[in-house]
Amino acid sequence: MRKTLVLLAVTLAAVTLVGAAALGAQAPSYRDGSYIGYVPNDHGDLVIEVVIQFGKIVDVNMINPDKPQTYKHEPAKALFREYPLMVIKNQKAEIDAVSGATSSRSDYVKATQMALDIASGKYKGKVFYGLAKNPVNGHTLVAVTVEGKKVAKVEFITKKADYDTLMPAKGADYKSKPAKEFFDKFPEMAVKAQADLKKIDAISGATHSYHEYLYAYENALKQAGLL
Repeated sequence: MRKTLVLLAVTLAAVTLVGAAALGAQAPSYRDGSYIGYVPNDHGDLVIEVVIQFGKIVDVNMINPDKPQTYKHEPAKALFREYPLMVIKNQKAEIDAVSGATSSRSDYVKATQMALDIASGKYKGKVFYGLAKNPVNGHTLVAVTVEGKKVAKVEFITKKADYDTLMPAKGADYKSKPAKEFFDKFPEMAVKAQADLKKIDAISGATHSYHEYLYAYENALKQAGLL
């Protein structure tokens, strides 16, 4: 009888360990925070924000490009609305094939998986994207290239298509000279400052830009593990 009980206990322990291992393989460990996935596209670069709380996907925001009610392609527009709910429900980026929206589905999965890979520590890329939301004037998106735990390059990703919600580039004809000057100088200032944000000085007349650029840069540094 005693041998039978011991054997039963060992069997139950083995089953528990196997079950735990299986669950661990199915449920990646995510760090809490906000993570940005990015896929370049000639029709508007895809930007998706994934929010993790208590190790779970709690929010998925389709940042860019937008697909409003006036968007003509119905399958792509429907997927744009439904994809975030699918990800939250299934707790993963992958979804079934969608008729009429194959390209959108592929890009959504790639961008979301990139964000999740950063959250889980599995990301092998060198470029991290930081976001500062501004639905009125356009969202600030910075691409930060990291090499050997150092910031090697910083650049803005700006609007290039009709449905883009990103901020436009500030060209020579931009009305505010201080804002234009800060837009031009910020990437170099950020590389020079590295993770010491206090070393990035504001320019008089560009306070709003200063706060948005700094927030986006900080967001990228956090994802890269530099803050």
